[in-house]
Amino acid sequence: MTVSTENPALSQFIKPLPLLIVDSHPIQYKAPVYRKLAELYPGSVFVLYGCDASVQGKLADPEFGRKLAWGEQLLEGYPHAFLSSGEEVSLGRFSALKGAGINEWLNELKPCHMLLSQCNYQMDFRAILGAKRRRCKIWIRHETQDAAFKRSRFKSLVRALYYRALYLLIDGAFACGKANRSHLLRHGMKSAAIGSAPYCVPDTIRALSTVERDDLRTQLRAEWGCQPETKVVLFSGKFIPKKNPELICQALAMMPEIERQQYLVVFAGSGPLEGQLKGLCEQHKISSVFAGFVDQEDLPKHYLAADIMVLPSRRMGETWGLVANEALQAGCAVALSDAVGSHLEFGGWERVAVFIDEQAEGLRDVLRELALFVHDFDWCRPSIEAYSVEAAAEGIALKVFEKDLRGGCN
Repeated sequence: MTVSTENPALSQFIKPLPLLIVDSHPIQYKAPVYRKLAELYPGSVFVLYGCDASVQGKLADPEFGRKLAWGEQLLEGYPHAFLSSGEEVSLGRFSALKGAGINEWLNELKPCHMLLSQCNYQMDFRAILGAKRRRCKIWIRHETQDAAFKRSRFKSLVRALYYRALYLLIDGAFACGKANRSHLLRHGMKSAAIGSAPYCVPDTIRALSTVERDDLRTQLRAEWGCQPETKVVLFSGKFIPKKNPELICQALAMMPEIERQQYLVVFAGSGPLEGQLKGLCEQHKISSVFAGFVDQEDLPKHYLAADIMVLPSRRMGETWGLVANEALQAGCAVALSDAVGSHLEFGGWERVAVFIDEQAEGLRDVLRELALFVHDFDWCRPSIEAYSVEAAAEGIALKVFEKDLRGGCN
């Protein structure tokens, strides 16, 4: 068993350990929650990753057409270790993460609670069986919901039986949103066993002054050749059929040319549909900028420069759509298809509009509606705080730490 050199000695941890988190790999929207928990409860939280591919540039993502590396900063501020290291990984297979060595970690740390971030791999089932043998309370926080895909009746039945059986092994869950909570309840999880830990992303924009935000917005819009009155429509993500970015072009093509000229579409990302998108923009005389793949640290200024962020996903697995969180933090108006899981959270907000997926006419009407708003960086600032890293960490802590730091394992 190898401990990461960034970790403090295992002797510094409370024994038995109040919380062990088991995750597939470091992810930019999960690691900050772990960091906050470690800050709130020093010596009480340890994160065990299945692999380090996402920080070593060895995580294959064919949809982006590149190997992803999110940076060593994802590992800062909380104790962690890896079950495998230095290997190229493609996470689409059950056997991608085998979980060898996880029982040694359970023996060493003796956790009271174990939080799973998914149940997709051999590693996860090894963790569940090991925790059960040690009478460790098992929690899960994953984004699964029931409306993300179109399924046959037979497949829905088999899936329902699987989740009902799985949740018999799980003591409790943290719902990341309304659709996820409904899924948990529908498949046998008791309401009292479900806490709240909303899906979230770090809010780097919150620390910027209004002047700093305005400077970033003005500078990037100038680089894009925008006039002050131009409405910038931003798509941020993979250029793949699931995300359906071409629907933006189809919606704008339905407008009279003089109206269409009021918009600039910025495509931030990459993928196999890039050529098709460029062709549609040329065909329909749509002003556009293709910004390429944008690193996470550079995304905030793109949101600040935009007026409307559009996520037009098809019903092909868009369980949440975290770009909506990022856009709202920057003060964008947001257009979401009803196939995007977070439309249930944000759809009732003043500058968020929902349209039926794959309907260009609906998106056209939504763009017209949202274009009427005067840009305001802070229009939803109080509301989006409920979807912060702090809120997610506090939701987990409310269930896990309310007794264990005072009296050991339940």
